[in-house]
Amino acid sequence: MNQHGCPEFRIGDRVRVVSSDRHRSPHAGTIREVVWHHKDARYNYYIEERGHKVSTRYLAVDLEPDGS
Repeated sequence: MNQHGCPEFRIGDRVRVVSSDRHRSPHAGTIREVVWHHKDARYNYYIEERGHKVSTRYLAVDLEPDGS
């Protein structure tokens, strides 16, 4: 474990974006990058969907595991 604790999602995890006021576009894919955001003191997640990088930065609350 690092000094920031464990991220809720790891690279390769299958996730889907939770629809909200912040994120209206439906996306589902795999975590491609996990980055610690020093100013916000939390992890940011980037996903890949069907082989394409989704440029949006997500927080753990924006994502849920996709068991399909």
